[in-house]
Amino acid sequence: GPSGRRMSTAVPPPRSANEGVASLPDAPVEPASAIAGASETAFIISESPTHARFINMLMKDGKKQTARRILSGAFDLLRRSGHDPQKIFRAALDNARPVLEMKTMSKMQVPYPLGPRRAEGQAMKWIISAARKRTSSGGMSAKLQQELLQAAEFKGAAVGRREAVHATAMANQAAAHFRWRGSSDKAVGAVDMDRKSFRPQSVRAIKRFQGPMRSIEQ
Repeated sequence: GPSGRRMSTAVPPPRSANEGVASLPDAPVEPASAIAGASETAFIISESPTHARFINMLMKDGKKQTARRILSGAFDLLRRSGHDPQKIFRAALDNARPVLEMKTMSKMQVPYPLGPRRAEGQAMKWIISAARKRTSSGGMSAKLQQELLQAAEFKGAAVGRREAVHATAMANQAAAHFRWRGSSDKAVGAVDMDRKSFRPQSVRAIKRFQGPMRSIEQ
């Protein structure tokens, strides 16, 4: 042309089939732990409801952080000895968890079935109590580690208490029918007038109870 410029003969690149189509946003990536950047096991104790309940039972005088350190120390000792702390903890609770408990009713011991949550609480109490009674050195973390390890192997004082309760329940299974009769030793269906609810407690209730009786006597 007159300006001396030459036209480009480059071929434009082919258009993509998805060109012009809006791309979907990438799905958000969930962090591996409760706080982004933390390790996967950093908050495993505080995130588990079972561990949180165990810490609350282990706590004394409101010192929750001390109870956390004790349980974390017991888990560290288990890990150093080549055990999986979570498996040992769950196995210890399962082996120490009772199925029955004994209640005094009608002047005798009556076996009662336990719900899952109460049974788990009893197992935790027995494990903690047995750990505190140990005389070994190393602090409470070492004592708790030893008791958890023994309970996981179906040994120790906590499992012994469970077996003692079950043995007592089996010896008193003949009294199991008293569960449906409340605290009365009367015949089934009879009205127990000795129950506290039938006794007048206050002066006004006594006068109200004696009023009809006086009119009958007159």
